[in-house]
Amino acid sequence: MSDKPRPGKDKDLRFIKSAIEDADEVYRLFASELINEQSPGVIELISEGMLLIIEQYDELNQMLDDVALTPTRVLDHNRCLRDLLKLMIKERLSPLGRVAAASIIQVLGNQLRSLMVTKEIRGTEELCVT
Repeated sequence: MSDKPRPGKDKDLRFIKSAIEDADEVYRLFASELINEQSPGVIELISEGMLLIIEQYDELNQMLDDVALTPTRVLDHNRCLRDLLKLMIKERLSPLGRVAAASIIQVLGNQLRSLMVTKEIRGTEELCVT
């Protein structure tokens, strides 16, 4: 029996749950720390970010149920969120909003690490199954 982590088992599920917790934190920061930003266009970017987090919830929930799913779409959403934050920081956020954005960036980095581990676990297993 191999020592490699397997999809749907403890390590895999732990990293998916960690990614969900990170999504919770990003959503909370968007909803509480950034929602009061008044610059033109920022509320639209915040709303788009919150929708991307909701998409992540959906994908991560499906991954808990289906061990064949990889985090590819969740990684794409993470990338889109980082791109949104780049736009917000560059032109539109207040100094306090920039601090909140830095917190979100840190959490997205944590989530990215969890997703990369999950991708490795599930990607490796896919190679073994075929």
